[in-house]
Amino acid sequence: MVMLKYRLKNALLLSLLILALIGSCSKENASSLKVSLTSFGPSGVAHGETIKFIGTNLNQVTSIVLPVDVEVPASSFTTQTSTLIELVVPDASTTGYVTLKTPRGDVVSKTAFGSSYIISVASFTPTTAKPGTNITITGNFLNYVRQVTFSDGQKVTQFVSQSLNQLVVQVPMTAQTGGISLNDLAKTPSVVDHDDKGNALILIVNLPSVSSLSPSSIEQTKNLTIAGTDLDLVSEIDFTGGGKVMAPFVSQSSTQVMVKVPNIAVNGPLTLLAFSGVKTLTSQSVSVIEPAVTSLPAGRNGADIVITGTDLNLVASITFPDGGAGTSLASSSFKNIASDGTSLTVTIPASAIPGSIKLITIHDFTVTVTGFMITLPVAASYSSSTPGTTLQILGTDLDLVSSITFPDGSNGKSVSSTQFATINSGEIALTIPAGISSGGYLQFVIVNGFKILQKPKFGIVLGTDPIVDPSLVFFDFNNLVNTNYDKGVWWGDATVENDPTLSLDGSGYAHFNKSLTSWDGFFWRNGSDHFPGSTIGTNIASYVVKFDIKILTPITGGTLLITLKTASTEYDAMIGPGAANPTPLPATGGWITLSLPLTAFKDGYGWGSNGLTDLSLITSDFGMAFSNGSSTVNVAIDNVRFEHK
Repeated sequence: MVMLKYRLKNALLLSLLILALIGSCSKENASSLKVSLTSFGPSGVAHGETIKFIGTNLNQVTSIVLPVDVEVPASSFTTQTSTLIELVVPDASTTGYVTLKTPRGDVVSKTAFGSSYIISVASFTPTTAKPGTNITITGNFLNYVRQVTFSDGQKVTQFVSQSLNQLVVQVPMTAQTGGISLNDLAKTPSVVDHDDKGNALILIVNLPSVSSLSPSSIEQTKNLTIAGTDLDLVSEIDFTGGGKVMAPFVSQSSTQVMVKVPNIAVNGPLTLLAFSGVKTLTSQSVSVIEPAVTSLPAGRNGADIVITGTDLNLVASITFPDGGAGTSLASSSFKNIASDGTSLTVTIPASAIPGSIKLITIHDFTVTVTGFMITLPVAASYSSSTPGTTLQILGTDLDLVSSITFPDGSNGKSVSSTQFATINSGEIALTIPAGISSGGYLQFVIVNGFKILQKPKFGIVLGTDPIVDPSLVFFDFNNLVNTNYDKGVWWGDATVENDPTLSLDGSGYAHFNKSLTSWDGFFWRNGSDHFPGSTIGTNIASYVVKFDIKILTPITGGTLLITLKTASTEYDAMIGPGAANPTPLPATGGWITLSLPLTAFKDGYGWGSNGLTDLSLITSDFGMAFSNGSSTVNVAIDNVRFEHK
């Protein structure tokens, strides 16, 4: 029994040992059959060249898949052993990892495969395309393309289809006409923007085109129908006048867009903005129906006027000018609106003044009409008068006057209509305020405060002598356009002006305003030009020189000097605080006349003993100046003349 147990035990141990040996041999056999890839190359192998794969058990490889999904079966290998496989690189292969197919599973390379290539383009069609449609590019190694760039930087990386020799790309909605380029996005990218004949790859991108607008005339806020081609590319429509309408529109297709006309649109063409940002100006114009005025009569404040025109039935309100924001009248207050829109009757507001009226339409659009006038008072003539006496004004619509302002410096003096002795449509009588210093334009003020300067000029002249003989005037400054013509200035520092608030009689005058410490000339001519010396000749004792002057600031020193020169001698006469016989020259407030006898003209710059003998000998310079001291001189001078005593 003991022997039997021993044999059984030995048999069991032997069985276990055999099983262990068998298992060990199976593992060693499986390991020796495993397919491995050690390397492949050469690097940079070109399409159509042979590539080698080195490893172990490669005789078990049934096919090799090159990127992307280009499978080469073992039957196409040029060499296959347990350690080497050789094959020709297919043109369709690109870059990526290589997969070896075996019955025991796939073996994937640890490094990427990539053949050298040159992307080329043979052609692309169509060369004119609409955004959203496809273009087809043909060439070689197009399977390497990773990005197509359109004009203005529009990039496409997802393609409709791609193969070795063909690339189908959808044109972006934002694409513009211009060049396109292909890019493989490699570390050192290959960019192709010409075909294999050297022609640039230019794509013409369709733009919206308009064939008609309907209706031909349309009101604002109504729907306009635009017909044409490629109108589904429109993202915005700009109307003349500034109205912009963005998609979505009322309706839109490739052949028609319906859009609501903005309430600020006016007559003119449309601008269509494509998704690409390119603008197209239509050859057709929109005719926008809006009120138009053909007749805008004047009228008195508070009176009715009939405005005529077209489409006036679209007017919702009228704003009249009033010197501020305007006075608005709603259509409900109109006296009448013609059903055909040819006229409307409205009452002029009491606050209205001349200017432009604004017609506000039922679509809240503003039509500005210039030239609106109210009836205004007009003076035709003034009676000759002096301060403190009665002035009679004749004219039309004078009953509208609420006050009259007389010129008197910067503020003037006002007389209210309650102080008028007479007021009716044709006449006003009132007392001229005492103390006014000069003539000028009267200012009429109507009830609503609107002011009107009246012409003719108010003819009162204070403190001046009348011009007895106009032919003896040798400076009058009346020609403002050409001041050195006729009896004007050839040279000097005075300026010729015609300020209504400063003028003596509404004509030009010489204005001089300086702070002086020495001689300075006001105005001069020579050569006997318009100088009436021959009229007087040797009759010196019978004549004086007069000039009208307004002294704006007191002359505190020096003299005003009149100079007359013969061919050899200068004669001067002077007046002022610096003269031999000092004469004060205070501010006058108004115009006055100063006079110097011809016998006062002396040689030696006015200080000598020899006087004028014959005025016809004055053939050189003549004029006025300041001399003999220092002062601020601010004067207006007019009508320098000779006059018989």
